[in-house]
Amino acid sequence: EPELAERLGAQSLRQLLLLRDKFTDTFPCPSSTQIQEALAGFGHESNVLLDLLEVADVLGAKGVHFCCDRRLHPSESLLFPTLVEFQGPALCVFMPGVAL
Repeated sequence: EPELAERLGAQSLRQLLLLRDKFTDTFPCPSSTQIQEALAGFGHESNVLLDLLEVADVLGAKGVHFCCDRRLHPSESLLFPTLVEFQGPALCVFMPGVAL
């Protein structure tokens, strides 16, 4: 069982290889709490689209594209267990000309 292996401290081969190759050094993996705290400063959730437009403007985006992704993805075999909450559905935002 993956849960038992995780509780015992076992790591997957994929995770070990990524750590060895240092691919995860720059891979951000914020928790849902961190994301909520970051978005808290932008106002009420009903204004999230306007807030994203403001962020795009501040970052100098050439445009903003929104996509509602209603898919649900499997939660097994994720690089980090905290990514379970982000397996869908999601509002995807693309800002051409912006690199974070």
